Amino acid sequence: MKVLAFLQRHAAAVWLATLVLVALGIGSARRLPSAIYPEVEFPRIVVVARVGGAPPDLFLTTVTRPLEQALTSTLGVQRIRSKTIRGATEIALQFAPATDMWRALQLTDARIAEVRP
Repeated sequence: MKVLAFLQRHAAAVWLATLVLVALGIGSARRLPSAIYPEVEFPRIVVVARVGGAPPDLFLTTVTRPLEQALTSTLGVQRIRSKTIRGATEIALQFAPATDMWRALQLTDARIAEVRP
């Protein structure tokens, strides 16, 4: 009851404090950067290879396996998953969490270039 009586006696000060806090909140909200969340890089690279309409078993032996074998030796790779369908393969490379993904992408491109011919 004492708190309510205090607030009623000092109503002008309470309103002034409320308005000041609202103004400060609006001012700080306008100065916040637009991207308040950090940039996130997932340690994953997906390689997609397409070659015409080759049957899956032939595509698996001529394209998917050589790519998998070359990409296995890429620095930082923890897991490789591949999916082969008619005329295309998708190979997902999962890297260690602390891996520099720009470097990993360059290494992956280099491995693919070795196997491409």
